[in-house]
Amino acid sequence: MNLKNKSTIIKLGIIALVVIALIVTLIFALKGCQNEDLPVQGDGTSQTDPSGDDSSTTDPTDDTSSTTDPTDTSEPTDTTKPTDTTKPTVTTFTVTFKDYDGTVLGTQKVEKGKAATAPANPVRENFTFAGWDKKFDKITSDLVVTATYTTTKALIYVESTTVNKGTSEVTVNIRVKNNPGIMGAVLKVSVDDKMFSFKSGTSTGYPGLTLTSPGSATTSSPYTFMLDALELSADDKKDGTLFSITFKVKDTSATGDYKVSLSYDDGAIFDENYNDPNVILGNGIITIN
Repeated sequence: MNLKNKSTIIKLGIIALVVIALIVTLIFALKGCQNEDLPVQGDGTSQTDPSGDDSSTTDPTDDTSSTTDPTDTSEPTDTTKPTDTTKPTVTTFTVTFKDYDGTVLGTQKVEKGKAATAPANPVRENFTFAGWDKKFDKITSDLVVTATYTTTKALIYVESTTVNKGTSEVTVNIRVKNNPGIMGAVLKVSVDDKMFSFKSGTSTGYPGLTLTSPGSATTSSPYTFMLDALELSADDKKDGTLFSITFKVKDTSATGDYKVSLSYDDGAIFDENYNDPNVILGNGIITIN
């Protein structure tokens, strides 16, 4: 090899070494830039390295992200509208079932517009239960329902009545049904003396019968009434009101049901043949509302 070729080879080797040195220097220079501290913001916190691994970045494959599932067809809950938990108000009324003498047979609360349920049919000696005096299949207010009866026997009874509190007087009728033709009778009428006092008795409807009422000196029950006839006409044998009694209502009277009862001694009622007609008696009530 001549000297000229050797010189060329040496020059090429030097150039290669220089290039390698420059490449190495450049690599180290780049690494040095990456290791330098990040600039500090004014509040003392470091700026985020845009090339670093930010753990707060949402993983698009993360199932727990809040992204709405396009396949979810359920309606979202409206948290701005309060839930109404108030139950609707149910209107009820009291239905009271009573016997002929005011005895309470049953009481129940019934929703408005619905039907009440009747108790078992009551039993009354010498009478047949005939049903109730009012309908109760659609209740729209408080209601009192009373048992009614029929009988084939001769019956003298008190016709029940109702007055308002504050009323000064009340009149009750003493009636006869299945009239056997009463020629004479002595009847005793009893009331609550704390609530009522006797005022007068009046004969009605039977021209052949004469009524004798208690005297004004009688201040407490039972009050005695006498019916007497010399002879009976056809009108005297009809069903109807034998006589009426007017009572004064005392100022101390309270609301409620007050019994008016009848009684008589053996042999005190007789027909035109002077026989005992086996009359049965029926009590009634005065109701003060």
